[in-house]
Amino acid sequence: MTDSPEKQSAPAMLRRNFGLGIANGTLVDASDQIASANIVVPWLLHALGAFPFISSAAVPLVRAGQLAAGIAAGPVVVRAPLAKQLVGGATLVKAAALAGMALAAWLLPPLPAIAVIIALLLLVGIANGLGGLGFRQLAAKAIPAERRGALLALRLAAGGGLTVILLLFFYLQHDTPRSLDGYGWKLLLGAACLVLGALAILLFFEVRGARGGTSPSLADGWRLTKTSPWFRRYLSMRAVAQTIDMAVPFFAMHAANVTDASHALGLFVAASTIGGALAGLGLARVLDRHVHLVLRAAPLLALAATAYAFLLDAHLGWRTAEAYAPVFFVAAVAGQSYWLACDTLALRHLTLAELPAGSGLAGAVASVSAMVMAFVFGLIAHGSHMLASLAALALLLVLSLLYVERVIRLPARAAAQAA
Repeated sequence: MTDSPEKQSAPAMLRRNFGLGIANGTLVDASDQIASANIVVPWLLHALGAFPFISSAAVPLVRAGQLAAGIAAGPVVVRAPLAKQLVGGATLVKAAALAGMALAAWLLPPLPAIAVIIALLLLVGIANGLGGLGFRQLAAKAIPAERRGALLALRLAAGGGLTVILLLFFYLQHDTPRSLDGYGWKLLLGAACLVLGALAILLFFEVRGARGGTSPSLADGWRLTKTSPWFRRYLSMRAVAQTIDMAVPFFAMHAANVTDASHALGLFVAASTIGGALAGLGLARVLDRHVHLVLRAAPLLALAATAYAFLLDAHLGWRTAEAYAPVFFVAAVAGQSYWLACDTLALRHLTLAELPAGSGLAGAVASVSAMVMAFVFGLIAHGSHMLASLAALALLLVLSLLYVERVIRLPARAAAQAA
């Protein structure tokens, strides 16, 4: 039994909330990595015999559910008396969805199992959307503004560390690559992390009824496209450069075809986790000063990962899990660089009033683009070969470089014309 907020001193409440926020973030981030929608779930769907355009749709499906939750439930989240209850409930729903995926893979025939997993991916997305909105409200209410950045950074770093520790267990256990047991236990472990993360959130001290912020409107975002040429180009770049993220599920399916190591899946997730964590730590020092350089580098890194995957496919002796792991490491660095650079550019070029609506619309555009790419490149892989999809993705990554340049150069041209 804990004391009420009125009986706690403000520093004690702050320390408690800050520690609980780190614990929650560590567990949620570890779950997101262990049961990742861009590596583990596509691998599972591929093992069940799903067509490539279905396996590659895992990430877009999650984002579609997240987008739908943000649009439909944003005002409800803002008006919730206790945001921690909403976040905790959404986290438990996500845990149940992951457990349901594992049970479907174990207990159902392949086709029904694929259908159930697809439906549960949408549920995971909805839970992500509600939980993300609710956590922003909770952080605004229960964590001082000057401590929120440190909270997010520590959550990410600790989550990556816990992920590597948990994956080391799977590496030592050597779960068989073609057995559904390995995938199922990873999903169940991710669900267990979420249950503990929900408990940490429910222990927060929060003032009932206080509001932490407002929910964005997509209509405001569309109005912004009419007044800002830079934002229109930014949206176009987000649509095309989404290829940087969408390459990862195809890497996972390609790796499932060319490697057969017992520890492959865990090693790939670990490589991706470490790459993302190291990229975040490194970019924290250079992003603000060299955001344009980082944004240019992201598609080049993704291209390098694609070229290396082609090289591994061409040399039979190199088709090992250890040889393929750098593909996921470099892809994670590229993805983290891209998203952090996009967020930094938005903060630079949009006002505080424009930022919520602009970010919401950019996320919606990226989600739709991801779904289209999953379908189109999945059909290419199904109709010809996985390498054909990787080649098409490589061409789109080259196009992404051109769209990045359009976004970067427009402010400079506008300033020159004004002068």
